Amino acid sequence: MSTSTRTASPPPTATQSDAAVSVTIAARRRSPLVQPPSKRAAEPGRQRQWERRGELPWRESLPEAYLALAHDYERRTRLFTGWRELLVHRLAPRPGDTVIDVGCGPGLNFAALHAAVGPHGTIIAIDESPQLLAVAARQVTRRRWDNVELINAPADTARLVVHADAALFAATPDAVASPAAVRNIVEHLRPGAGVAAGGWKWPSAWPWPLRTLLTALGSPLTEVTGFDQPWRLLAEHVAALHVSEIGFGTGYLAHRRADRR
Repeated sequence: MSTSTRTASPPPTATQSDAAVSVTIAARRRSPLVQPPSKRAAEPGRQRQWERRGELPWRESLPEAYLALAHDYERRTRLFTGWRELLVHRLAPRPGDTVIDVGCGPGLNFAALHAAVGPHGTIIAIDESPQLLAVAARQVTRRRWDNVELINAPADTARLVVHADAALFAATPDAVASPAAVRNIVEHLRPGAGVAAGGWKWPSAWPWPLRTLLTALGSPLTEVTGFDQPWRLLAEHVAALHVSEIGFGTGYLAHRRADRR
């Protein structure tokens, strides 16, 4: 998730021996942080587990400024238990697929996506915060995933060289509200690709007191234009987008599964 308030103290000058932490990510340019996916065979019978809900991935040996930002990100996106897993389930990527994770933050979607696409699939994760991307890189390194590519760039200017099978917008209110960001991602999807988006929204008329909760948890995310229907721009580019509301209308899940014909 990329937000206009993603600011943090300058990264500490503590030990930078860990390559996953000492990432030197050039702002607004494509910068792979891990090796391209290998062609090794999947381990038969191996069970992949998703991250425990509410847990940041791989906290160890990360600078406090990075973790503080990641904790704030997690707090702002944890309104509904299990909604990320449900969103990936509705996206339904298949083994071998290439999926773009827009505004990936500290990598809270990675485990579910990796379980779906398998070792021969690819996750292209985009975020404009180098601190959050460092937390994501730590998870990738510790899990020894070699099919996750991290790109430090805003969604509207990220340089992509693929036509992916699916795109995920999980808790990315600024990206789904940006015509340039939506257009950039959709232009890098193959025809009939799957798309899924989810996050907060202003509730319907009757539970207006819930606005106080959303404002407290999400401000200034709730100031994003079109917060009453965050999926509106996606619907202009993605035909047959199915939308459902959750959490008494304070959240939404929108998706179109890939056309496999």
